[in-house]
Amino acid sequence: MLGHIFTMPATQDSTATGKPLNESLLGDPEMEITGDTEVVLDARKAVEVKIETPDHATKRNTGAAAALMWYRAGEQGTALRGGTTISPGGQVEERLFVQPTRKVTKGTFVVATRWRLKAPEIAFSTLGLKLEPEYVDPVQFSDFSSEYPRLDGTRLLLAVDADRGSAEEIKARDLRGKLAVIRRTDGVPVSTQSNAAAAAGAAMVAVYSDRPGSDVTTGGNRVKLAVPTVRLTHEEGLKLLERLRRLPVPVMAKGIVASPYVYDLYLREQGRVRDSLTYVVRARSQARIETGYHSQLAGDMTANEARYVFEPWDTLSISTNHPMPKAPRTRVDYVTPDPDLRWSTSAGTPERSYNNMWPHQDTARVSVSAPEMRSYEAGERVGRTVFKQPLLPGVNPRNPVRREGDKLRLSMQGFVDAGGNYGEAYTSQFERGLKTDFRLYQGDTLLWQTNYLPSGSGTLAPERASYRIEYDVVNESEWAKLSTRTRGVWTFASERGDAVVPMLVASFDAPVDLTNRAGSRRLGLTLRHQEGAQQSAIERVSLEVSYDDGASWKPARLRAARGDRAYETTFDRARSGFVSLRLNASDVNGNTLTQEVIRAYALR
Repeated sequence: MLGHIFTMPATQDSTATGKPLNESLLGDPEMEITGDTEVVLDARKAVEVKIETPDHATKRNTGAAAALMWYRAGEQGTALRGGTTISPGGQVEERLFVQPTRKVTKGTFVVATRWRLKAPEIAFSTLGLKLEPEYVDPVQFSDFSSEYPRLDGTRLLLAVDADRGSAEEIKARDLRGKLAVIRRTDGVPVSTQSNAAAAAGAAMVAVYSDRPGSDVTTGGNRVKLAVPTVRLTHEEGLKLLERLRRLPVPVMAKGIVASPYVYDLYLREQGRVRDSLTYVVRARSQARIETGYHSQLAGDMTANEARYVFEPWDTLSISTNHPMPKAPRTRVDYVTPDPDLRWSTSAGTPERSYNNMWPHQDTARVSVSAPEMRSYEAGERVGRTVFKQPLLPGVNPRNPVRREGDKLRLSMQGFVDAGGNYGEAYTSQFERGLKTDFRLYQGDTLLWQTNYLPSGSGTLAPERASYRIEYDVVNESEWAKLSTRTRGVWTFASERGDAVVPMLVASFDAPVDLTNRAGSRRLGLTLRHQEGAQQSAIERVSLEVSYDDGASWKPARLRAARGDRAYETTFDRARSGFVSLRLNASDVNGNTLTQEVIRAYALR
């Protein structure tokens, strides 16, 4: 008997709808029923999940409490699972509670909480007064994180009382360069209060609740904010105003837009829930994943990223796409190590809108997923890249092209980056987007063609025959500066049977920086067959280079490196511009690959 209790703010009725204050999991995972039984779920019996990170300063920023999950399986195989996934801003407080339990004697019982802890996004320090500011919910005031003003760095501000909060009262004050402290007022949207203070010169705004506790009805009014705006509790606001009546209060405000580290934690209680749920998470006991997020030349790429976790019984994982501010950059993630947990990641660029309150130009996005789903060991160190050039048409490493009897099953990918991350591509329904064309031939006979997702299955002739896949992807998006035109051509023989098709796969290792620019003339190349296919020796390889977007090509000299499937080349290059690549390869069984990418990477 388990249940979730959503505690409402003290000023709201317990049965009212709206945003909850916090959430608790309560009940008994193993009960013996011998007669009429009454079970009372009382949130006061739950204990709070607390997390200490002694190696790095972290704060429960908006979105820190991400999930509260449970699983209960009986001895005879009957299993129940449940829980909640919490979107950022879904609760007023980033707090979770769980009732301690006895150890179960039959079957399996697991309770887990999911957390995403980062450096404090916003912090105030002032002598003799503790303040815990939180940004007002961005979803109410913006469609993209780039539209939402945040403080980045440290700034000393003089806090001033900006009155009770009508626009006229606020505008009458001299707020130049100051922190405007405003009391929330019913019927006046926070956007109206904040922007009135900004018009009066305020550098930052702090709105405190007019009711006990935290304010939950901030009010966006479909208006964007002009300056960083935070919320304080009613109690914090009153203490600050009391100080302001006696003397000016200097406040040191510190904001971190792009945390250099993230703790991505999945904390499990197995068999029972302990009486204390305080976790001390040390960096050395976690898996350390260092990720380089690359961009298309510019230093202000907008992107989203997400990490997914799977329990042994999970076939689906739900996570939140978080904005990736200030890319390109490198970030260190500390991830829970556990052989029973499998992790995967995804990323997309440009940033996906989390609202649709304002009109925006149609834009094609490139989204990619990690090539593997895996567990981590304590202390393990992993290095990876996302959106490292070049991006090429390729195959899905988790779902290879294969023959099952007379069926050919395929899941081709329009984008595979240099780190092996892969993503789908299909023709956009608007101008200046993606244009794709996928074709499958038997000999010279066209069997299948689509400009949508080349994923599915179809029937082929049972006898052995030669096949050719051609896949063209053009990215005409205004933001796209690299891999603007790509093409992959694969030939292979296939007949009735069950086997992964031995399609050749190429990956390039260009010495690019995080903006996908290279200063070196060296280039690495690796050839293999797709995962699960029979491997055969590479017979012929040639590589050509272009510095004029494919108008002319020059041969590059390849030499073997690190075995018979890895190659290196050093080629002459122009002083600036772009490198385009054209590869031709074949194996001893006649399977071939032609890979062409215009503007594979840039030169510096």
